[in-house]
Amino acid sequence: MPVSMEICGNGHVAYYVLADPWLISDLTALYTQDTQYRGTVNFKVHTLVNCTEAQRVPVNMVASRGCISKKY
Repeated sequence: MPVSMEICGNGHVAYYVLADPWLISDLTALYTQDTQYRGTVNFKVHTLVNCTEAQRVPVNMVASRGCISKKY
C-alpha cells in the first residue's frame, strides 16, 4: 500500500509513510483508524510523516479538504 500508518513511540506517535504512487484517498483512508486510536488515549499523539519514498504530490492535493483538522 502506498500509504501506511503505525502507532509507535509507546503510543505517542502516529507514523505515516507515503510512497509513490500515492493518492489522497490512500491517506484519508487511514484517518478513521487514526482518530479511533486517539480517542482511546488520554495524552497527545504526534504525527510524523515520512515522505522520502514519494517523489510527487497528487494532482488533487491542493483541492483536498480531507486533512485531519480536529484539535486533539
